[in-house]
Amino acid sequence: MNQICIHADFMLAVLTEIGKHRALKDSETDIIEAIVCRGHKSKGIRVRWTATLDRKLMQASHSKGGITRFADTNEIPRQAAYDRLHKLRKAKAAKLGKVVNG
Repeated sequence: MNQICIHADFMLAVLTEIGKHRALKDSETDIIEAIVCRGHKSKGIRVRWTATLDRKLMQASHSKGGITRFADTNEIPRQAAYDRLHKLRKAKAAKLGKVVNG
């Protein structure tokens, strides 16, 4: 992997100059955040969960250390994986409750 080192003040100046002429699109902002925040898990970068990722997370939760491996493999913050797992289990329990009580 190639790395490009950019001074933070220079990057901010470039982004400010772009912002003077037009607003960045959401996709452009995501790309810039991914470049700037690469190497550490920033709270500013949101994970876009898909059905496939959800399925893999649920499978990973059945083995010891699976969630940690899943998060590291998919470059997702570990806490985000645990939070998503909690949300999935909660939704599944609510769905089962509706079926039983329904």
